[in-house]
Amino acid sequence: MTRSRMALGVICVAALAICVGPLFADDSAPPNPLKALKKATRNLVLEARQGYRAGCDVAGGLSTKADHSLTSTTVRETYRGDIHGDIMSVPDMKVFRTDEKGAVFDGVRWYALQALPEGKKLDRLFAFPAHLLTTALRSPESIEWLPSTEEADVVEAEEGLGRTSVVKKLTQEQLYHRLRVKVPDKEALQYFVEVQNSGCLSGG
Repeated sequence: MTRSRMALGVICVAALAICVGPLFADDSAPPNPLKALKKATRNLVLEARQGYRAGCDVAGGLSTKADHSLTSTTVRETYRGDIHGDIMSVPDMKVFRTDEKGAVFDGVRWYALQALPEGKKLDRLFAFPAHLLTTALRSPESIEWLPSTEEADVVEAEEGLGRTSVVKKLTQEQLYHRLRVKVPDKEALQYFVEVQNSGCLSGG
């Protein structure tokens, strides 16, 4: 049970990494991760009024390794949703949902989201990004930057007559747009129990 819970933590990490916008830094100290998380949360709440698209890649199962990488995968799902205010639509699955309920179209008729196995899995695994970040901000155990998977050229324009712009290539460690947020064990356990009870880890 403990190994499964730790492996399931990958779900939360992935969601947070997607939501944090790109930040750039030079050779000085990295941006404050807590401030970056607060800014990302605030921006998502504001952008929800205009609408935005979010994605969630889920890998869940059992792990016997120290780094909690999966040794047995029972769930692997990819979700993409459009959020407008308190409503999310998932076009690929013909789903409309709120934080409390939803509906899914099977090609013939509409069902309550929890009435179909795939709807139940989506409901448990794909949280509203702004709500997920808000929960993470309540009592984070730790927040840290992860190395970027990208590299970028940044043009720094210098002011003043006779000065030219300088192009500087940043390394993966200087591009800040991926955060890992560790929540307290009690909160992680509660989330694990909810997902476990839904049958999602067993693929059902």
